[in-house]
Amino acid sequence: MQNRSHYPSLLIVTSTEEVKWYKVFSDRIKKLKEATTNEWNLSVKEGHFEKSTKGKTLGTTGIDIENAEAKQIIEKHTKKVAEQTKELWDSKYKHLMLLAPDYLKNFVEEELEEKLNLSDFDYLEGNYTHESEDKLLELAKESLKVV
Repeated sequence: MQNRSHYPSLLIVTSTEEVKWYKVFSDRIKKLKEATTNEWNLSVKEGHFEKSTKGKTLGTTGIDIENAEAKQIIEKHTKKVAEQTKELWDSKYKHLMLLAPDYLKNFVEEELEEKLNLSDFDYLEGNYTHESEDKLLELAKESLKVV
């Protein structure tokens, strides 16, 4: 039996470049709004990370959050996320869920606490901005532990 006290919930799905807000019900999900950040340039965005394992070197590019310009863009993005979340929140929801890459969590969490005076929400790590609504509903239920 699902815990209906969490519905409707507000789901924030964000990466460093985009954010989407969804209204989550026990049996469906509805996209409310989306926004993008177009401030990234390749030199700021590029970071190279390598890991050696079993004689192979695996590498990937990503965002260097220690870079001052990258950090400034992330902070600006997360402020917008929190401001727009506050507009949507307005006591219409019983619960908040955040799906975001690990390196963004603290930035978003800090802004949500400041703008919404809200520190109790569920969080799942990852970049889910391109997932289907069915998958997002599944993840939302997983974060509530009511699947």
